[in-house]
Amino acid sequence: MREDYGKLMYIDKFCVKTVINLPFIIKTFFWNYMTYGICLFVQMMLIRSFQPFVLAYFISLFSDDIETDQNQMYIYGSVLMIQSILLVVSIHHIECGQASVGMRIRISVSSLIYRKMLRLSKKSLGETAAGQVVNLLSNDVNRFDFVTLALHYLWIAPLQIVLVTYLIWIEMGVSTLAGVLFILCLTLPVQAYLAKFTSRFRLAVAQRTDRRVRLMNEVISGIQIIKMYAWEKPFEQIIKMARKNEINAITKASYLKGIFLSCMVFIERATLFLTVTCFFLLGNPITADKVFSIAQYFNVFQMAMAICIPMAVTFGAESLISIQRLREFLLLEEKSESAVELRTNENVTFTNVNAFWTSDKTTISDFSLCVPSGSLCAIVGPVGAGKSSILQMLLGELPPTTGSIHVGGTISYASQESWLFASSVRNIFKSGSKFEITNYRPVAIIPNFAKALYRKIVKVCALEKDFQQFPQGDRTVVGEKGVSLSGGQRARVNLARAVYRQADIYLLDDPLSAVDTHVGKHLFEECVLRYLKDKTRILVTHQLQYLKQADYIVVINEGRIEAQGTFSELINSDVDFTKLLVSEDEESEQVEVKAVRDRAASIVSHKSIASEKSEIVEKVENMEEMSASDGTPFKDYIKASGSCCKIFGLISLLILAQACCNGADLWLTLWTQQESIRNSNISVTNSSNDWLDAVTDTLISGDEIIRLIKSEVFIYFYLVVIILAIILTLSRSFAFFKMAMNASKNLHNQINVPLASASSNAIFRHEPQRSSPEPFFQRYGCRR
Repeated sequence: MREDYGKLMYIDKFCVKTVINLPFIIKTFFWNYMTYGICLFVQMMLIRSFQPFVLAYFISLFSDDIETDQNQMYIYGSVLMIQSILLVVSIHHIECGQASVGMRIRISVSSLIYRKMLRLSKKSLGETAAGQVVNLLSNDVNRFDFVTLALHYLWIAPLQIVLVTYLIWIEMGVSTLAGVLFILCLTLPVQAYLAKFTSRFRLAVAQRTDRRVRLMNEVISGIQIIKMYAWEKPFEQIIKMARKNEINAITKASYLKGIFLSCMVFIERATLFLTVTCFFLLGNPITADKVFSIAQYFNVFQMAMAICIPMAVTFGAESLISIQRLREFLLLEEKSESAVELRTNENVTFTNVNAFWTSDKTTISDFSLCVPSGSLCAIVGPVGAGKSSILQMLLGELPPTTGSIHVGGTISYASQESWLFASSVRNIFKSGSKFEITNYRPVAIIPNFAKALYRKIVKVCALEKDFQQFPQGDRTVVGEKGVSLSGGQRARVNLARAVYRQADIYLLDDPLSAVDTHVGKHLFEECVLRYLKDKTRILVTHQLQYLKQADYIVVINEGRIEAQGTFSELINSDVDFTKLLVSEDEESEQVEVKAVRDRAASIVSHKSIASEKSEIVEKVENMEEMSASDGTPFKDYIKASGSCCKIFGLISLLILAQACCNGADLWLTLWTQQESIRNSNISVTNSSNDWLDAVTDTLISGDEIIRLIKSEVFIYFYLVVIILAIILTLSRSFAFFKMAMNASKNLHNQINVPLASASSNAIFRHEPQRSSPEPFFQRYGCRR
């Protein structure tokens, strides 16, 4: 697998435009995949195609016209049995191997998507929704699992069709044309339309699924705001409408699939009817060995023409659409090669730097700055002035259009918006660090340096009291994005993780805004000033009361440097520093009030999270066990599919359609038996007008008079049964998919309504995004 991924990444690096297309994927996995193709060729051409030939000779041994030889019966019977065993064993091993190749392709492409996400530029990230990536990983890459099962049919099935047609011609002569032309005239146009509309509907389904998944993500992420404004009902309707549009596209695609599945059932029987009827009308006797061998030949022919090729075309068309969507994603703009130059000295230098996020607006203009090693540089300015963009340039996220940037040493970054994930505080704390900490109370196997470092950082980041309040200390599991923590706690954990990583340069993007005054003072004095005193620090802050202790201050407005220097130099300059100080202080007070409120809510949540979460987990586990034992999911699905009348109607259609298909086979068997009797007896002509004589022939067999149904009656009734089979199989497919779509829509709505009405404390504060969207993505996105 690693070699497969390496091949894809090699092409991705040097020729990105050809990284994802079907010929390239085939070329990459050609030899592994072709091995199973050769095995499939042998299975279809040599074993399956000649099985009817052996069957015909085996049946002919039971004819009264041929002297019975038991040895030959045993030989041909054994050959038939061996062929059947080989077919069953080989097809499963071949499909398993092909599926493994598809899995390898899927995993390799998924790895490419992951690597691409890490390299996307900020602009591309803004244009790419999380739901789109989820859809690519859950739906589009799964197309490779299906296309690898059918792709070999595109070259093997035509060869098998030619071989089987020749074998049928040997048995039936010119009558072969009736059945073969019928299949060709019916399946080729159907395949063309199936491929055309399948691609169109697949693209429409993927786009609408993207919109629906993106909407669900946004609703679940902002559920607390929605509840605060009592917007549950409007958003329920929006979600229902999005799902309805998606279901409409899926329904059209399902109807096409219904036509395809129906063709699999009735084409073989209709073809056999035409061939046998033409053979009989041309004056040829109908015998069991010919009829049943021809039935097997047409079964092989129909499998190749009406099943294998359409399946390969359908899956191929869907895969091409998925490949197109994957290529569009993989060709998104990436971050350019970092323009940051590394130097041996530990200073940071900007020289005449210009940069922009979007081409219509300049973000940083003519920016020049030198931060000496071991100094504290504070960057201040109004909201949107470009303070965070300066740090992004140092990280390589925002490439400069002109100018140069020089950095000496390694960088550690504390983001403005805390980045936390669903794990314990301890794991979040040490994430990305080379030091392993087992818990807040280090054990003897940990080096003394790591123990002292961990405890020191916990202290300077003011996390000791928080760990004491947590139910399990630093082992306490927080929700997605740290939802069970207050804003101040998230900011301090985020800062502690950055400080814990040993680096030369620390980029601190406003870490003091989410905490109250005394905690902010502690963080600044103990962490920024004392603990990091020998490090180069670039601090973006709104807390201007700390600027007096900064070594250097940069005032930015609209991407330009308005002033720079020490605090005393700026006070004595012409810059209206006092006005900026007042505006920033007002914002600081608002942030402080919010921090106090968040901290109070966090204390309450931590006291209740342990007991409530255990109760929720226990209830969910009990519900899953009960559902698995009493078949509740199946009952719910049947109930959601429609009323009892609709279910009864579907069951009736299923029974009638299958009865017609089986009836056609039984009727052909009866016709063959009576034709054998008719060919060995003398017909007696009756002048009676009895209705029975209109539909039967009177035959003499020795001293016995036998009545047999006329051949014309067999043909007419056979035709009626075939027509009914076609109508009923199409009807049952449409009805089944209609009820399946109805069940999917109703189940979606049944989950959506309780989801929007659920208590925030019960669900979204404990499992905010990990548990809620996934059923929607998987059950209604991938498993339609």
